[in-house]
Amino acid sequence: VEIGDVNAPSATSAIYMFQECYGLKTVGTLTLTSCTILTKLFYYCQSLKTIKNVVFSSSASSVSCSNMYARCYSLTKAFIPQVPISDASSMFFYCYALSEILPVGGVFDLSGTTSRSYLRQVFYYCYNLERLPNTKFSTSSSYSGSTSSIYFVRYARNLREIPAIDFSAATVGGGSRWLYISGTKLVRCQMTGMTQSVYFINSDLSAD
Repeated sequence: VEIGDVNAPSATSAIYMFQECYGLKTVGTLTLTSCTILTKLFYYCQSLKTIKNVVFSSSASSVSCSNMYARCYSLTKAFIPQVPISDASSMFFYCYALSEILPVGGVFDLSGTTSRSYLRQVFYYCYNLERLPNTKFSTSSSYSGSTSSIYFVRYARNLREIPAIDFSAATVGGGSRWLYISGTKLVRCQMTGMTQSVYFINSDLSAD
């Protein structure tokens, strides 16, 4: 199944727009310039391989992206908004084939998140992803919620590079354990503004 361009510039919500379209393989350019709710936009589109482009809002104060691409097993390239994201939980959950996050040089802006639950399982089982986008966490508020740790990246077994993560002023209530990055071939990581513990499990990082 193939869908051409979808132009919905006045829509404010795209929740469940293509949820569980199991036979969908190709989508053209999706224009969602007024949307602030992108929850489960492509959830469980298990055959989806190609999205030509997604045009997001460039002026929204924040957008919700929970489970946006979750269980898109075949998708190779995904697009992220260039405005603050308020909920990124399970955004790329079980995206086995994902190898590129666009736009190139863009920022995965998580400065709209305020709770640990909004950062859970973001990159889970992204087997083919080798590089995370530049990532920015909250610069204005503490991360509240459960004291349990956040598995931000897990079982991304080919992940080799995290080019830049900015933790400036990001603090966590309820304990010192915070972010886990697990199951990777990580050899390069640049972090700034760290005030909390970050754990790298099963990576190839060295002190250098």
